[in-house]
Amino acid sequence: MEVGGYRDGYTDHTLKELVMKAKFFGCNVIRVEPNFGDGMFTKLITPVFTEFYPCLVEEGSRAVGQKEKRIIDILEPVLARHRLIVHAPVLQQDYKVYEKDSTYSLIYQLTRLCGERGALGHDDRIEAVAEAIHYWNEVIDIDQQAVNEEFLEEELEKWMDPERGVLFIEEGPPKPKKNYKRYGVLGNILEGFNRK
Repeated sequence: MEVGGYRDGYTDHTLKELVMKAKFFGCNVIRVEPNFGDGMFTKLITPVFTEFYPCLVEEGSRAVGQKEKRIIDILEPVLARHRLIVHAPVLQQDYKVYEKDSTYSLIYQLTRLCGERGALGHDDRIEAVAEAIHYWNEVIDIDQQAVNEEFLEEELEKWMDPERGVLFIEEGPPKPKKNYKRYGVLGNILEGFNRK
């Protein structure tokens, strides 16, 4: 819903602004990158959330490997299938950022990202988007597995039901029996003439 950043570090104002944004959007889980400050940021922001907007603050999974390749591995499948939806105000705000300093722009970072180490001067926004996509991919995958398991269980229950299970034959009005012989309808008509 929004992509941005602050340049004044861990000030009280910055922490409170982040909490107010989470409150505005009704977030119920806040994920913090553990690599950044070795958990220090989580310790700093948790009391602010407790005071102004109590919700779950947790550390995300620890990032390993080359950052650029990790981001590409997360984004590429989503972008290739045209599954990333960007809220229009994000683009409008990002353009204002681009006009001031293009290297902090999300779209600038997205369009210049490559597998080469240090490809971007700043990769903060594209990395945050990639981590959000990574989180939702995990959640959606778990939800899909649960849906598949529930569907399979329902199908098995139907199959094993003695009244409507695998051996059940649905009764309906009797279908008229057609007495087609070897030559189909025309053969039957012709055969009828032969009998006369």
